[in-house]
Amino acid sequence: MLQYARANQTFLSSGSSSEAGAKDGAQMLDQSIACLRSVMGPDYLDVANEFTASMLNTKDRFTAYAKATQNLSGQVVTGYSGEEPCEQ
Repeated sequence: MLQYARANQTFLSSGSSSEAGAKDGAQMLDQSIACLRSVMGPDYLDVANEFTASMLNTKDRFTAYAKATQNLSGQVVTGYSGEEPCEQ
């Protein structure tokens, strides 16, 4: 869960300032979601959605998320394809 939180923080902070930052943050998010899926099984999506909802609980965070998503628009982001998505 910590890995997912760090990836979200990176996406919000770096992604809201540049397209490259948004892409890097999205790749980190993809790996962290793969980790959640491997650890939590079928419930991973519910956990991720609850965390994201609680993280976007202020106007500033929501605005940063919207900007990061806009910066990601039109980019091609390769999904995580490694064997061990969880960071040690």
